[in-house]
Amino acid sequence: MKHYMFFLLAALLFLFVGGCQDKEADQTEVSEPKEEVIDATIEEDDEDEMEKLIERLKNYEIVVLEDNGEEHHIRIEYPKFHYEPLDDILSDKEKEFEAQLEQAEQFREEGFDDVYSYQLNVKNVTVTANIVSVYYEGRFYHGGGFSIADSFNYDLKHDRIVTLDDVLEEHSITLEQLADLAAEKLMADERFLDYYENPEQLREEVREETKPVESNFAVFTLTDEAITFYKQFFSLFPNAEGMVDVEITWDEMEQYINASNGQSDADDAEVVQSRWIYEFGDPVEATESLQYIDEEYRFTVDLPASWKGKYFVQLTKSDFEHFPKEPSKSIVFNMVHEGKYMGYIFSIEVLEDISVEEVKAYYENWPGFEGLIDAGNDVVLVYSRPGEMEAPLYEAPYIEVGNEFSKMVEEDMPKILKTVKFY
Repeated sequence: MKHYMFFLLAALLFLFVGGCQDKEADQTEVSEPKEEVIDATIEEDDEDEMEKLIERLKNYEIVVLEDNGEEHHIRIEYPKFHYEPLDDILSDKEKEFEAQLEQAEQFREEGFDDVYSYQLNVKNVTVTANIVSVYYEGRFYHGGGFSIADSFNYDLKHDRIVTLDDVLEEHSITLEQLADLAAEKLMADERFLDYYENPEQLREEVREETKPVESNFAVFTLTDEAITFYKQFFSLFPNAEGMVDVEITWDEMEQYINASNGQSDADDAEVVQSRWIYEFGDPVEATESLQYIDEEYRFTVDLPASWKGKYFVQLTKSDFEHFPKEPSKSIVFNMVHEGKYMGYIFSIEVLEDISVEEVKAYYENWPGFEGLIDAGNDVVLVYSRPGEMEAPLYEAPYIEVGNEFSKMVEEDMPKILKTVKFY
């Protein structure tokens, strides 16, 4: 379970045990525990016992840890389920409470004279046959205030904490893909549209706020249908908006993955990834295969052996406006060096409802950065390549990488385009 600790934690002075420590009467308030405590876990195949457990878990109580003094106000809540595996973990909130008391005292000793306030309350609890999910929300104030949040997710069937890595593995999605999907969901959110008439103008800010780093996706809750992330988007929403939730259903995640793999569960499935989600140096995973297979439009592309571990494929929407018509799909081939994004090498654009003659006429006097590849299966394929490399590739320590990038564009790309075959 991840805790939001904003300062150095000193050694703990003492622990709370059900609120029964010998403290001042006005300090800690803990609700009375229920008499019945479930001491053992339930066997997965015992459906009757599992149903009883679910009903009991739904009747949780809220434990309140609170200390209000003249110079500090600290309040932390957490749910108590009277189910030992869960309660043993959740009771760590008592350690967090003690740490906040010590931090408030340390600040006082350092000469700060404003009130130290830390409030973290149980906002929502979800209990299903598969998961227990707890969402906390609150506010920290010390010379300035901001919203804080925390979460806890527990797999009841296997009695274990669910981490973000577990979610990524179970749904076969990378953090980079999840970040892109979250960005697109955020830009389509009604709350976002209420603030901005033209969301596209803020695409860069959205991409930065949803950058594929774990800290941007650390707070999340789970249901049987979806995952919801919570974050304060400082550059997008006013501070008063507080934590903003972005929900992604498992169905949406599956559709996104299918689209990224060139597959579709429905004829109108949409490729949702933004072309420019990656910046130079962002962590990425190389594509292992040396052949791209597009099952939607039924064609293949072969890559040279020298590209092994040095590229990845990105299925996107095209942001360009200078193709003969708007592409139905963009397949972008990007360079990878030591697990980092170096820039896009070339892209294949799929054009529908247009003739080869129209495309040839369009590119008749066009510079060599775009052109016709081939036609088949009622589509026309065209290519696009960059006019220049990413700026860091012109300077040390990336000069050799820049030379390799240049070779991939100037020498390898024309040969690769000749391998495109329809089937």
